Amino acid sequence: MLVSIRPLVATLLLSIYGLSAHAGFTIGFESSEGYSLGPISNTGSGDIQGGWSGGAQAFFTNDSTDNEQIVDTEAHSGSQSWHAAKFYGSPGQGTPFTPSLGLPDGTGPGITLHAELYFKAGSSAGDGSAQNIYLGTYAGDDRTGFNVYLNNNEDSDGGLTVSTYDWNGDFVNEVIASALARDQWHKLKIVARFHETDSLQDSFTYTVNDTESFTGNSWPNPWRNDKGFTEVWGDTLKFAETSDDETDLGFYYDDLSLSVASAVVPEPGMLGIALMGILTVASRRRRSC
Repeated sequence: MLVSIRPLVATLLLSIYGLSAHAGFTIGFESSEGYSLGPISNTGSGDIQGGWSGGAQAFFTNDSTDNEQIVDTEAHSGSQSWHAAKFYGSPGQGTPFTPSLGLPDGTGPGITLHAELYFKAGSSAGDGSAQNIYLGTYAGDDRTGFNVYLNNNEDSDGGLTVSTYDWNGDFVNEVIASALARDQWHKLKIVARFHETDSLQDSFTYTVNDTESFTGNSWPNPWRNDKGFTEVWGDTLKFAETSDDETDLGFYYDDLSLSVASAVVPEPGMLGIALMGILTVASRRRRSC
């Protein structure tokens, strides 16, 4: 009896990689996904929607006084989106964390992640809204990976802008796009390529509306390395408020996605070990048939 070894190949290679090459999620905030109008995080009622969290804690910090909620007044697609304003701004836990990809803790070096989302200013004027987007760490207590800064400034200060901090031994601010239309949705795409052994060789490409783009490094892990701290990785999107103005109207978000685009290719020796295992198992199966 012939035994196909293809399933064995897939199983063993996924064991070596430690992850699926196509793990990912998409969030459209629609009722069909289980989202209801109102806040994602509601400590008072004990409800939190869609697998979100405050990272290392169940709920967003200060969610009784923030202004984040699922709304049906704006949407990039479908009929609902997330309006996020005046929520917690810590670099650690307590801010909004999306569901995770479910990758094994520590997965990071050698993989490529794709993130994408659509955003729109909450105000038609430059009201000073400022929010940051990162990867959230596996522990849910810090930021890592890419860094994106959304600012709804006054027109004289660039207007609605998207920027990032590159790293070359110090923080270097790079404006990716500015003077964006406040009454339109804008697409942000991020490709994060993590080097197998050296975070100084990580590469992050940020693209706004498929036209304006910047490629460079991102500061979190190179900074940790420079200061003697342990590097960390993650598999969630983390949002943080950075405006102190209680009147700002924040941003709308829709069609969020995060996925693993590729994994580390095993060393030749590992492939040899895997092949030996496949042949051994296949041989035993043939003898037992």
